Amino acid sequence: MTASSFLFRRLIQRSALVLVFVGAGAWAQSDPPSSKPVDQNLWAQSIVAGHFDEARTQLNLVLESNPSAKESYREIASWLDEQTNQNTKRLALQEQQRDKYLEKARNNIQEEKYDEALGRIRAAQLCNVTTADYLHEDWVKDLVEKARVKARQLKDDGKWSDAADLLYGLKSLDEKNKEYEQEFDACVAHTRLEAFYTPTSDWKNRLSGVTPRMAEDALWQIHNNYVTEADFSKITQTGLQRLALLTGDPKLSEVFPSLSDQEKQKSYASRLQNRLNKLAGIEKSTYSDATSWFETVLKIDQETLDFPQDMMVFEYVEGALGSLDPFSYMIWPSDLAEFEKHTQGSFSGVGIQIGMEDNFLTVTSPLDNSPALRAGIVVGDQITHIDGVSAKGITLNQAVQKITGPVNTKVVLTIYRPRTKETFDVELMREVIKIYSVLGYHRQENTEWDYMIDPDFGIAYIRIDSFTEKTVADLKEAIQKIKQKSAKALILDLRFDPGGLLSAAIGVSEIFLPEKKVIVETKGRNSEPFSASTTRAGEAV
Repeated sequence: MTASSFLFRRLIQRSALVLVFVGAGAWAQSDPPSSKPVDQNLWAQSIVAGHFDEARTQLNLVLESNPSAKESYREIASWLDEQTNQNTKRLALQEQQRDKYLEKARNNIQEEKYDEALGRIRAAQLCNVTTADYLHEDWVKDLVEKARVKARQLKDDGKWSDAADLLYGLKSLDEKNKEYEQEFDACVAHTRLEAFYTPTSDWKNRLSGVTPRMAEDALWQIHNNYVTEADFSKITQTGLQRLALLTGDPKLSEVFPSLSDQEKQKSYASRLQNRLNKLAGIEKSTYSDATSWFETVLKIDQETLDFPQDMMVFEYVEGALGSLDPFSYMIWPSDLAEFEKHTQGSFSGVGIQIGMEDNFLTVTSPLDNSPALRAGIVVGDQITHIDGVSAKGITLNQAVQKITGPVNTKVVLTIYRPRTKETFDVELMREVIKIYSVLGYHRQENTEWDYMIDPDFGIAYIRIDSFTEKTVADLKEAIQKIKQKSAKALILDLRFDPGGLLSAAIGVSEIFLPEKKVIVETKGRNSEPFSASTTRAGEAV
């Protein structure tokens, strides 16, 4: 695949925002006047919009009206023809893949692997050129019924994760069925409870600093600042439902002995259910009502199971926020340091990303220009000891706390490298680690980013993976580098960017927008309107 064809494929997939510095208009202006009134730019606009058949038709008009048109026009026409051919092949492959998925689904049913069968039927739906609803087919109806029965059995047996796998397949296949959604959420919640509250986990550190006042503050913020008037009946209901789950999992008694007392457990559950029944008959509640309900539930807990108060607050708020939207969440005291690290763009440590793989503390990535990278730590290395203390049974949070620390202090990691079967110690000096949020196309040998994805056509590529305090400065530096390379266009890739600082997002927007353009505007129900606009034309305009 040539660089130009690769670029075109990137464009037709519309996988990133394309910002044109010098585009089709400049090419068109250099052509001699035509005898026909043909808009020389329509084809380019159609390509950007993803309307490739229209673009080919419009480009034909340009070529017919101007036989001596630049060779670049003919090359783009050939790209469009290639795209049409590739699209025809893609549709044929989709049909072949659909049939394979359906065949595998039938085999999965014979093996009683219902979750895999549901997943493959869903994949077959996504492969269809036209919308297909397999739910009306008898063999799929039979599969759905078998999956429902098995999911209920798994729930009764306390096998929450396995039940969730089946319910996920059911809800994906039948998105209109809210019952599947509710059952799936409950199973996921149980799975999380069992994983979070274990005799060896650090849940107490995770909840350190949590107080009832934080729940009241969260409810106040929702009341005062949420974009629409909040349904506090629903908020309270989902919060109480999360607390009700605590009595439905026998494994939690290993951590909370009071759950073994059947009388206390029954009293807690029945009194909580009474509150939920009363809520069902209330159409509208206020912030004050929600606060009062929460205080009542804390009192019920103190008189029955006497769970730790910080745990009650945490579970209630996590459940309550789940009723709002997928993007509302609480930053708890233990989350603050990690949150600040990613928004400030730097932290003090050794520069490794770690995860748990097969219960081993494993390096998932050494960070650029870090002590860990310079010391030769690679992906897949397992950390067996930290400063001579075994890392067996340690949690990720505990490991991060032990490995990070003040600048110019040392930490010794004992590394086991599965590939070579070696075990060795690495002494690392902690330093300020910069989190890079502005990335290029690929790394050069000197570790500098190469931003030119297609040097022949002058096409540059920049990816922003978060908005931190350093993003704007780093982006300006990257743009200067691509201008030095005589870039004519820039692909700005914002995929998978989870967000970050609003000020950084505004600063990035200012680089590309003309003067006096509104970037962001908010109008709160109970707060002053906010607006940010560009003060001058951006450097990239």
